[in-house]
Amino acid sequence: AVGSDRLALAGRFTDDSIRTLDALGDDLNHNDKNPKGGDKKLLTRQLSVRESSQDNNGLNSYPGFGACGLSNLGNTCYANSALQCVSYLPLMRAYLLSGSYKTNGDLNRDNPLGTGGKLLDEFADLMRILWSGKYSHRAPTRFKGQLGKAKRQFMGTDQQDAQELLNAMLDALHEDSNKVKKKPYVPSLEDDWVEKTPLPIVGREAWRRFLRRNRSLVANVAMGQLLNYVTCPTCNHTSRNFDPFNMLSIPFPTVADVIFRIKVVRRGTALNCRYSLGSFSIHDYDKSGSGDVNIS
Repeated sequence: AVGSDRLALAGRFTDDSIRTLDALGDDLNHNDKNPKGGDKKLLTRQLSVRESSQDNNGLNSYPGFGACGLSNLGNTCYANSALQCVSYLPLMRAYLLSGSYKTNGDLNRDNPLGTGGKLLDEFADLMRILWSGKYSHRAPTRFKGQLGKAKRQFMGTDQQDAQELLNAMLDALHEDSNKVKKKPYVPSLEDDWVEKTPLPIVGREAWRRFLRRNRSLVANVAMGQLLNYVTCPTCNHTSRNFDPFNMLSIPFPTVADVIFRIKVVRRGTALNCRYSLGSFSIHDYDKSGSGDVNIS
């Protein structure tokens, strides 16, 4: 077994497994002062991997699918971390590597909110390089240049915020693959109807209206909606509405001994999750006084 969290080709190793070869070489030198010819070949092979990993061309003698790093283009480590995160979304990766966005006609080059499909094409090419099993590291020069053209704040090589880049990149990829070519006007939900309608029905209707203007794989795998309560301090009237999001920010506590317990429920309903819509309200949460945060 290869000591790595990434897939490797059969009979090959990733760079992470070089430590295993190091340990094996130390054992050979310790137990046998005159190793056999096969052991010499193993140690020679180990040395060649170390040398090749330092080459500028980024070729990897023991490639593994996805075991490819991204070189910094200045202070762009923030961008590399965000790209690697998106690279490990299985559905997104399969969608791009298979070219389904082209064969299905999802590539939207006429969307004024997108980049004309250029950023999606560049990211798909970068994904093919990362998962080709040929390189140990590559510089995302073309993708970084295209992202800088679309979002001017990321044009240079200065340090930026990874969350802001991830938010901008997901939004651009969504618009480039949006199946809705001409977005219709969708009115917002009426407050009177929202007040007297159960939350599950309100949530489904809000998401249905959102999908009338936004239908893409990014919306399916990386978007959701949040339920917000707004209370007027004068009349104490509370209004509720659903807002779409593509990421959730969890603040770190300033006190070291505060512990948050998070329970993730996939496909949560009123039957398997008591905090789901229809069985739990914000007032119940306030009265409970518990520090549990449940996401469904």
